Amino acid sequence: MHDASKKPAVSLSVGELAFALALLHSEEAAADLVRQQFGASTEREVELVVVASGHSLLARGLLDEAGGEYELAPALAESVRRLAEAGRTILCNRVEGSETSHLAFHFAPGGPVKHSVRDERVHELEVLDGLEEVLGHAAIFYSAPARAGMNIAPARLPPAEVDETFFSQDPVFIRDRLLRAGVPFETSLALTDSIINRRFWGSVARVDHPDDREPTAEHRVSLLRGATELWLLRPRRLGDVWLIELSLCPRDKLKEVFSGILSE
Repeated sequence: MHDASKKPAVSLSVGELAFALALLHSEEAAADLVRQQFGASTEREVELVVVASGHSLLARGLLDEAGGEYELAPALAESVRRLAEAGRTILCNRVEGSETSHLAFHFAPGGPVKHSVRDERVHELEVLDGLEEVLGHAAIFYSAPARAGMNIAPARLPPAEVDETFFSQDPVFIRDRLLRAGVPFETSLALTDSIINRRFWGSVARVDHPDDREPTAEHRVSLLRGATELWLLRPRRLGDVWLIELSLCPRDKLKEVFSGILSE
């Protein structure tokens, strides 16, 4: 028998995830996943993928069969159940050079589940205890420092200024542009260093899954990781004008951001 007290991360092929979804949630959702990933166009093609994947789960010990009844291993069952029942998802994205990484946290009544994808077709699911564990994984994903390395004032810039300044590799241009826009001197120096020595861009988006409508996605914040600091770029509305607020983003600030996104 499976040990229900353990919550190991489970790696699944697309077909294995589809089989688990069909067993616990919806055959339609499973078929949609297979069609999307494999280009299967007929019910027979979908069935072949799902059936073969069921045999794979049996061989891996992630599926039990007795008297024609199937039962998923507890860790897998709980992960897939939360994935299927999630009413809200936080999508984390990171672009480092030519590499793009994705991480999702699905929030269901039973709690969150972490969902990552490797090589486009390998899904990893892990049951989490709560928001603190979510934040721990997010902090690692974004390389958030434990604390800010300096005490500097936040700044605000028009979106057009951010687009032009943050994609330059000329430190003099960047610094002077930030100063002319009213960014404090120390903040300008720190931002210039992070832009020139950028490790990656990141973003955080929220997806709501209402029962009676299609999912809706909304971008929330962007992140810039420099050599030593993580910066938060958050849209702020001042009257009729939208500005981008720039501030350092250590782990406690990242926690504030996630908590705010989930509570809205």
